[in-house]
Amino acid sequence: KLEEVPVNSNVDVLGVVREVGQPGSITTRAKHEQLNRRNISLVDQSQKQVEVTFWRDMADRATYQVGDILALKGLRVGDFQGRSLSTGGSTFIEVNPEYLKEYRPLREWYDQLMQSGEPTSFERVGAGLASGTGRPAERKTIQEAKDQSLGQDPKNPDYFLVQGALTFIKRENICYSACSSCNKKAFESNGSYSCE
Repeated sequence: KLEEVPVNSNVDVLGVVREVGQPGSITTRAKHEQLNRRNISLVDQSQKQVEVTFWRDMADRATYQVGDILALKGLRVGDFQGRSLSTGGSTFIEVNPEYLKEYRPLREWYDQLMQSGEPTSFERVGAGLASGTGRPAERKTIQEAKDQSLGQDPKNPDYFLVQGALTFIKRENICYSACSSCNKKAFESNGSYSCE
């Protein structure tokens, strides 16, 4: 159902915490502001998994445990790697809301799943959808995309899936020290570093 919800819409979800990511942060390009974030994966009886990104103070307070049931109100729908969700200033979060009628069936389903001891894989919500379109993405080889000049028209983007395997990693110059303020290559001189 989430696959059909338009990107940038607000939704309410109820799901079981399957994975809790490590806290992290990003720096915005526009304001060079540091934002705390934490990703948490939720699952439900549909056998689908969706990633929810908690931002700012919600990321700091996101100390949920695997198996907690979260009721989240006012999440924004995104299309990063399928469908994704993120918190905003008006997001309301409740842990293990036993008063909800949907809580008990979800709890029983998850408990039974854990008792079975069988490994369970969940499909990401919206996996295989063309970014921003809600339509299944067409599979093409890189050569087919080049031959058809896909992605060359800035007014009409093209969406397709490419699957590949890494076959070679260059070992020389794989990484370098960078300046913490401008990200340019930094050079060592007399025990200290400076950028170009």
